[in-house]
Amino acid sequence: MIDPQLLMLSVGIGLVVALALAEGCGLSTGGFVVPGYLALFLPHPESLLGTLLVASLAYLAVNAASVYLLIFGRRRTVLTLLIGFLLGSLLDHVAPGYPLPTSALGDAPGVVGLTTVGHVIPGLIALWFDRDGPGPALGGILLGACLTRLTLIAVAGDLAPGTGWERAGWGA
Repeated sequence: MIDPQLLMLSVGIGLVVALALAEGCGLSTGGFVVPGYLALFLPHPESLLGTLLVASLAYLAVNAASVYLLIFGRRRTVLTLLIGFLLGSLLDHVAPGYPLPTSALGDAPGVVGLTTVGHVIPGLIALWFDRDGPGPALGGILLGACLTRLTLIAVAGDLAPGTGWERAGWGA
């Protein structure tokens, strides 16, 4: 399980990074909370891969449905988020992998599997794939997550338990 203080700090830093990239460079980061969540999961590529897979499938599903249905505005936004949520939940049940191995995400050893980062994050990423195109959106999302992770490490020290997180005053 993610430490709530670490999550709060990561999302807060992610908000600043997302705003700076949006205003300074015109880059979208997949929503303002996405960099903070993804930054915590950068050491777990199976979770990032699962999240991007679900986001891509949600994006493709909404585009395929829009050929036959009038989907625009709020309907498109909600449908994209809903499909991302449903596909992510399905993936988490088909290929369960929690708890993750000992890391900054917790100290309970377990099986690593293909999972998603949260339940809403894949839908948010799919929404920005739809708005900006998959390539530009993916570049902004990964840049935002990496900058958030680097800032988080600079502020809190090494995120692995026993290697600086406690010394920074954020860990147990």
